[in-house]
Amino acid sequence: MRKLTEKQEKFCNYYLDCDGNASEAYRMAYDASKIDLYLVDPVTGKIKLKSPSQMPKRVRNAMKKISNDKGKVSYEFNGKVEAAKLLASMNGWNAPQQIALTGKDGAKANEIRIGFDDESE
Repeated sequence: MRKLTEKQEKFCNYYLDCDGNASEAYRMAYDASKIDLYLVDPVTGKIKLKSPSQMPKRVRNAMKKISNDKGKVSYEFNGKVEAAKLLASMNGWNAPQQIALTGKDGAKANEIRIGFDDESE
């Protein structure tokens, strides 16, 4: 039987500390220098969640909500779809697809005339 490498062993420990979140455990075990949400305590080697003030600005800007349930802190981030909807709304891209046209008397228009001021044409 082969022995685990140091990184594999770290992954296993982080996996347990992260409540089974394999993606987060992998990021922490294999590239700890780029962790944006967590720090590794140099004394205990345990994972600690950063406070918002310790996180990079781009991470703080992406946060939707922070909750604390009996000492268990969790962050919720805006998703890509929510960001796209917000961007569309801000730029007017989600304007109505159908426009109701009416004539001068308020009745439904049968034709659209662009650039003609004289009704006899």
